[in-house]
Amino acid sequence: MLERTAGCLESGSLRGLLPASRKSLKSRRTLHSGFWNHAAGDLELSSPLWAALVQSADSVAHEAEAAEQKSSPNNGGMFLDFLYPVGTMNPFRHYSGWVVDRQDPRWANNGLAKLGQRLYTSSATDPPLPEHDANSTGEGRETETVSEDYESDILRGKMGLTRPTDYEEAWRQYLLLGEADRLRVRKQLIEYYSTSNRVLDAERTIDLFEGIEAEQRDAPTYQKAIRSYLRLHNLHDATLLYRTSLENLKVPAGADELLVHMFALKHWYEACGIWSDVQKLNQEQPEFNYNIYTLVEKLPNFEELVCELAVYVNKTVPRNIGTKECSAYLEVFNAVPPLFSFTTTMVQMALFREESFQSARFFKLLDHLINWRCMTSEMFHRIYKMLVSLNQQKLLIHCYEKVRSKTVINFRHHVLHAILGSFCLSHNNEGMQWILDDFSRCHRKPSKLAYKMCLKEFAAQGDATTVHTLFDQYIAHYVSKDNPLRDPDYLSSILQVHAKRGEIDEVIKAFNEISDTYGLKPTIISWNILISAHCKVHNIDKAFNCFELLLESPDIDPDDYTIGTLMGACVTRGDFESAVSLYQFAEDLQIKKSAAMVDCLVLAYVHDDRFQEAEQLCVEAAGMHVEGVRTRMWNYLIVGYARKRDLVNGNRILQLMSSFAVEPDEFTYGALMQALCMVKQPNECVRIIQKVLPAAGYKATAFHFAIIMGGYIATKDYRRVFQLHEELRWHNIRMTASTKAMMLRAEVRSDEVSEQGETQQYQRAVATFLNIVGYMNPQDISDPARKLMPRVPLDIVYPTSMYSYIMWVLAQSNDTESVKELFESYKNALPENRRETLPLPILSAMLLVKWQERDVNGVEESWKLVLAVAKEQGSPLRPSGSYWGNVDPTTPPKVLYTHQIEIAKCLSWYLESLAYQGLVDKMIITVDDFIRDGFVLDMRNWNTYTRLLATKKRPKLAFEVCEQYLMPNWTGWASVRRQLDIRRRLPLEIRVLRKNPRYIRPITTTLLILARSYIDIEAAAAESQAYKWLLGDLERLYPRTVNAIKTMRRSNNEQERELLQGR
Repeated sequence: MLERTAGCLESGSLRGLLPASRKSLKSRRTLHSGFWNHAAGDLELSSPLWAALVQSADSVAHEAEAAEQKSSPNNGGMFLDFLYPVGTMNPFRHYSGWVVDRQDPRWANNGLAKLGQRLYTSSATDPPLPEHDANSTGEGRETETVSEDYESDILRGKMGLTRPTDYEEAWRQYLLLGEADRLRVRKQLIEYYSTSNRVLDAERTIDLFEGIEAEQRDAPTYQKAIRSYLRLHNLHDATLLYRTSLENLKVPAGADELLVHMFALKHWYEACGIWSDVQKLNQEQPEFNYNIYTLVEKLPNFEELVCELAVYVNKTVPRNIGTKECSAYLEVFNAVPPLFSFTTTMVQMALFREESFQSARFFKLLDHLINWRCMTSEMFHRIYKMLVSLNQQKLLIHCYEKVRSKTVINFRHHVLHAILGSFCLSHNNEGMQWILDDFSRCHRKPSKLAYKMCLKEFAAQGDATTVHTLFDQYIAHYVSKDNPLRDPDYLSSILQVHAKRGEIDEVIKAFNEISDTYGLKPTIISWNILISAHCKVHNIDKAFNCFELLLESPDIDPDDYTIGTLMGACVTRGDFESAVSLYQFAEDLQIKKSAAMVDCLVLAYVHDDRFQEAEQLCVEAAGMHVEGVRTRMWNYLIVGYARKRDLVNGNRILQLMSSFAVEPDEFTYGALMQALCMVKQPNECVRIIQKVLPAAGYKATAFHFAIIMGGYIATKDYRRVFQLHEELRWHNIRMTASTKAMMLRAEVRSDEVSEQGETQQYQRAVATFLNIVGYMNPQDISDPARKLMPRVPLDIVYPTSMYSYIMWVLAQSNDTESVKELFESYKNALPENRRETLPLPILSAMLLVKWQERDVNGVEESWKLVLAVAKEQGSPLRPSGSYWGNVDPTTPPKVLYTHQIEIAKCLSWYLESLAYQGLVDKMIITVDDFIRDGFVLDMRNWNTYTRLLATKKRPKLAFEVCEQYLMPNWTGWASVRRQLDIRRRLPLEIRVLRKNPRYIRPITTTLLILARSYIDIEAAAAESQAYKWLLGDLERLYPRTVNAIKTMRRSNNEQERELLQGR
């Protein structure tokens, strides 16, 4: 019998699987009552066998409670002999160690009492319900426990309960009470058992509830009883009890319990019915405030259940209803309005749960509300506040785009301002236009702040048309005769947009209008933009004149932006000393240092190949208190190493940057892409813009695409360049001067490898060029991040970059007539004030044309122009104020480091022209004067000079130049290295250095020509003593050059046969 008794109470029994009738439930409660009247709850056995047979289905916590209860002297226990067959207990009694005496202190102290403890409770399983306090009601009351004031409480005073979870003792004491006391204690005992989640206690609660007269039952009592029925899976009786309380008390007692139960079981209509009852009572009784959602929103899978509910509701909508037909939706849902209202309420609750926010689920729920035409201005405002608190700005943008595209609601001012700020940060022009349109629709006109934000962003993009249009609208809306313009900073956008485009005349005009038209005084912002505009077009003198005016002004003082702008002009010119002088002068003016000022110094160091000083300054700046972001200076370092193909140091700088907690930006990724392209890995750059940039929260820009285009041009994969051009259009990214310059180069290189005749070789390239110059827009060069743009004034950099390149390409192919036509076209495209002094790239191309035509007079004239312009642009800034420091004005200006090899190609063409004329002495003097002026010959210059000396019968000087300048970095013949027991390939560091034009080394052609000269001298030495002495001088004075010639291995290739000519 014991086994059958235990089996019916174990988990998984038929009783736990099948719902029972009320009659059988009553009989089970009677059985339990009789069982516990015999103190079975206090039964203690020490036998492991006994423990295994009747192992408790309750938690360890319940066992601990029973272990504590045994220590009470009032809790006596006895064996249930009547439950066992005759003689069953004799073996236990014969062995005294298995007999338990509750008064034996040894048993209580050793903690073994709980081994045989058995709580006879039902273990039927329940559907997943949220954790809740048994005393929490629909009115939203806080969790309650047994009152601390037990003196006046029957549970303490009469039953002796001292703990809030002593459920077994409470029931035992209850059964010992008389009927009168039982009547008095039932409500309190129901409240006491409400904190228990055991099924047995639910049965006891129902017993207690049924013992209370109907007129004495209140709402909390009904709720506890309903919860107990639900614990016993008796949904039918729970519902009946709920209806009874609703009819008798006009209170939806247990509605929250029933709602969460129906919701968990996905009984949507039943849940909707419960919800509707509460809503009806709330409408009939305005003072009635019943919160039915306290339990349902605690469900762990609440959001998933709401999504299923929404899908269920959507199935009730016919498929032929269009998404725009709101009336059709309402017509369908009017048939079951409670279900629709209930669903929208549940969806809103799930939508605004911040603690379990998931973006994908959020958009699913949002789509349901939008499709059901339930989105309102207040609801979107709540969405805005929630997403801002969660730092989900990008999600807010997507939400705004979705809402405004599918519904029409009013947006509040501050919401539109916040979204507009995000659009400005991401340079989303379409989004900014949406905001302006919504301002006009919702508030009749955009706000002043919206105008200012849009003007600033469009000005930064160089979109002059939009800036003027918005400014005119602002004047029309907010400026009148009675309300004149009082803030001159609104005009700063006009100045800024023209400064970005290099339109200096328009900048000056707008600057003068501030005082002439509007009667205002220019602020420091306007002055800084004017100075910046002069610097961009290389009007350095006028920029410093404005600076002098600021220094003399009693009302306006220069700030860090002023100093940074002038320092940037010095760095652009390559004048490091002038930039340092301005940096020190800022300290004298007590101007706080900014990150932009430090950026200029770092860039100046990088331009001068002083990377150690640049890195040290970046490290020092990481610990300095400077205004602004420190990322740009580190980007300069990474780009500098990338141009040197030094990926090891570039990666080291990136790690160092991270160690100082300097956050990367989109230009940091651009610097990494440049490094990859320099080592011919543009495919990795594509992965960066497709995966890494979006993951970091940045969008790919035209500058990023220009970098990758350059990488594919270097690898001669021109097809990919054209594909990237199409991707730019597909991503709706505006083409810039940099991307167009890359396209032109790709077309040229593609035409070079095509099988076209010489007359049609560059036909497609010329067509591309004409298309570019025909639609040149100053906005294309407004982005400060540019590729392939020469160091010329901003107002002429666009045509100069395009014309100079195509002219050089055509000159190389001897199409000199086309070049001359392009030259005239270029001059006509320039402003009149720029036609007198042409930029170096154009003059270089014309010098090449003259040399290709063998027009020696034209070459001479062009060289003089090139040399004069190079000297003027390569000289430091002339000191004109006290802020330059101690500079001796009598010291002749030197050529700045960045300009020292600027006309190296022109020098080679000029030397070839002189050699062609036989003017060897003039050629030698030209080289000496070139060096004396401060210029530097690059590797190609020295090799050309040496070859020309050798071919023009100046062998000794040729060998001397080769020995002194070329041979120190010579690494030997590759064919000889192959036969030695060393690595065939040179170290990576040396191979990288060979790309540096300042790394002087001899090339094969130079050594072959010197070898030919040496062979001729060696042959003549047999007949001439003078040649014999010359040969001895060569071997004695120039041993490395002679050794290179003697160790040369003949390969008999075409170049060798042509240069040595059978020698």
